[in-house]
Amino acid sequence: MSQERLFRVIVSPMMTEKSHRLSDKFRQVAFKVLPDATKSEVKQAVEVLFKVKVTDVQTLRFQGKTKRYKQKLASHIVTGKLIDRKSTRLNSSH
Repeated sequence: MSQERLFRVIVSPMMTEKSHRLSDKFRQVAFKVLPDATKSEVKQAVEVLFKVKVTDVQTLRFQGKTKRYKQKLASHIVTGKLIDRKSTRLNSSH
């Protein structure tokens, strides 16, 4: 897989109350990812970008909500969500 694809897979971190609870209790981090990204691509991207060892990857798909404006229907963008469990940092001295 190309380096460019790895850098595009992770779109942004998810900063919600639920994601903060996950990180505090279970050492899990949530990211928004591309909808067509596979679990193996996401795992490689997180390991390369953040220099950690990922032990497990869970993904969810969100369908965009349908909104109505006058007589027209529109749909929001379909996004993906990743929750991964990190074990240990590779570059830490602890």
